[in-house]
Amino acid sequence: MNSLSEEKLFEQQKRDSLNYLNIFGLTVSSLKEKLEKLGYFNNEIDENFDKETVNALMKFQGDNEMRHIDGMFGELTFLMLGLKLEELKSKTANNA
Repeated sequence: MNSLSEEKLFEQQKRDSLNYLNIFGLTVSSLKEKLEKLGYFNNEIDENFDKETVNALMKFQGDNEMRHIDGMFGELTFLMLGLKLEELKSKTANNA
């Protein structure tokens, strides 16, 4: 059971995700665009890391049976997003 309040948990998710986005040279809007391409995000594409972003990350992590379904953008989520985008690109190219 997580002892963090919902708001403190969100602040941790946001802080850690923004840190990793910075490490990988990405922006919040680029993350949202990637999630949108894969069908996980359908809200406004902007630089606001909000609870909708966390929910989209958690859905993506769960659907891809990732070890941590925590709504945080980290190394494994970065790698899985890249893999899934490449798969989508290949499917699109094969159907053209």
